[in-house]
Amino acid sequence: RFARDQSLGFVDALRRVARERTQSAVADTDMFEVCESDDSHATCIQPWLRDWGEKLYRRPLTPEQLEAYVTQFTSAQAELTAAEAARNALISMILSPYFVMRLELGDPTTGHLSSYEVAARLSHFVTRSSPDAELMQSAKSNALLKPVERLAQLHRLWQTPAGRFGRAQQYLEWLDLTENSLPLALAPELRAEMFEQSQRFINDVFDTQNGTLQDLLGSARLPLTPSLADHYGLPAPAAEGFSVVDSDPTLSSGLLSQGLFLSAYS
Repeated sequence: RFARDQSLGFVDALRRVARERTQSAVADTDMFEVCESDDSHATCIQPWLRDWGEKLYRRPLTPEQLEAYVTQFTSAQAELTAAEAARNALISMILSPYFVMRLELGDPTTGHLSSYEVAARLSHFVTRSSPDAELMQSAKSNALLKPVERLAQLHRLWQTPAGRFGRAQQYLEWLDLTENSLPLALAPELRAEMFEQSQRFINDVFDTQNGTLQDLLGSARLPLTPSLADHYGLPAPAAEGFSVVDSDPTLSSGLLSQGLFLSAYS
């Protein structure tokens, strides 16, 4: 049940994206150098490959994987420049299942996740992206295996832009809400503000209120713009853009009373 067949179209699309991204990662063909002396390129390229491997695989490369990428790089240099050979290795990393798939399987004998696997799960849960440098450092030291450290990292990530976005998305997905839930008859700007209103409301509940389910479903604090106020027939806030106002609790009470939810579940 864990088999995941991939189509040729998927692989071709991934290869196109990989080529575009690696072009910017190693942009200057003439200036890219892996050695500052006459040392072997096979030795000099290793730190560069380790760094990218850890970022893409979300854990350090194994000695066997590092050796394979070094061999690929040195073989490619017979016909390519150092930058082109480096991009070639990066493309292989991006096409690898260790990058494309989430493979936090744990130790086969104990079932326990490694610290790097914990970091990957936590980061993708909170930020919808790979672990950042601080989280990887916590994994490297094994501090992340301690519950108190995991909780501290969770709260830290929630304060990042990606974490706040991911937190809001978690609750909107729980209710199966997207921008497509809103009527197409509304002006695009109004649809965007209505969707953002619910995102901002969720984050306000966690950032400035108690962060409880009761607040999420009952708070009368409402992020509002002048155009949204006009659409809802509410008094307009004085400032342009979003302002958080204390609304009438008989008209506005939590996430389920907002335009996004009511458009999906009238």
